[in-house]
Amino acid sequence: MNSKTLLYVVKRIGMAILTIFIVVTVTFWFMQLIPGGPFTSEKSVSATTLAALKAKYGLDKPLFVQYLQYLWRTITLDFGPSMKLKGQNVMDIIREGMKYSFPLGVVAAVLAITFGTLLGSIAAVFHGKWIDRLIMIFSTAFIAFPSFIVATLMVYIFVLKLGWAPSNYVTGGTAAFILPAINLSFYPASYITRLARSATLDSLGSDYIITARAKGASKTRILFGHVLKNSLAPTISYSGPMFAGIITGSLVVEQIYSVPGIGASFVKSITNRDYSLIMGTTVVMAGLVVIMTLISDLLYKVVNPRVELE
Repeated sequence: MNSKTLLYVVKRIGMAILTIFIVVTVTFWFMQLIPGGPFTSEKSVSATTLAALKAKYGLDKPLFVQYLQYLWRTITLDFGPSMKLKGQNVMDIIREGMKYSFPLGVVAAVLAITFGTLLGSIAAVFHGKWIDRLIMIFSTAFIAFPSFIVATLMVYIFVLKLGWAPSNYVTGGTAAFILPAINLSFYPASYITRLARSATLDSLGSDYIITARAKGASKTRILFGHVLKNSLAPTISYSGPMFAGIITGSLVVEQIYSVPGIGASFVKSITNRDYSLIMGTTVVMAGLVVIMTLISDLLYKVVNPRVELE
């Protein structure tokens, strides 16, 4: 790693820390604007008990003191116990959710990148022909269709009617990964297909491709040796945020397939006003987005050395 790359990484880490700081700050103060609290829905709670609960979790302290405590918890990644889920630690809840969401996101991301790049390249090579139009129709359709509609149809057909996939994600084993992973990959694969098609079309019209053709290079060598490498650049830029988005934004699909992932924990923490769990999941999700974006930027430099890191 040369000095310029190292400086770029250090700057990006600093920006990442600043980004997480802003996310934590905005999340904390916006939570305070919402009426009520984590214990307002408790039935038959006396004023004494409510005061004791607030004292236990530090909610009786001034807001600025609570804010400083949240910042320290962010630094130490120790968010303490959940305020609503008795006897459960926040980081344990997050780890349990990521145990399902992370591998599911990895499989979905690999499927999306592989098939999106392949289909986009095929569409570009056969530009204007029926296969190009067919790929573009399906990619547009899967971008437009809401994920819950596709998920519901897949469950109805492959689980209920054909019985090809297990109905329980937790006990279904490896086979249970297939449908939700495919479902999660549809939108990003369709988007990558369009990115890869545009990038491939640009590469096919470049001077170096024309020169390679003039020198007698085969179509296979041109496509896989020159075009595909340059076409990967926009896909790599999109892949980092895409991977983080699949993991953190897969709530609907997780609900339909009964996946006990991180998305469900995050939504429950908001509806329950579970401050500790809200802050923990927010920090983890923000950190994941920032890290994956940094990795994709560095990979972009590897694929396209002409790009200067600034």
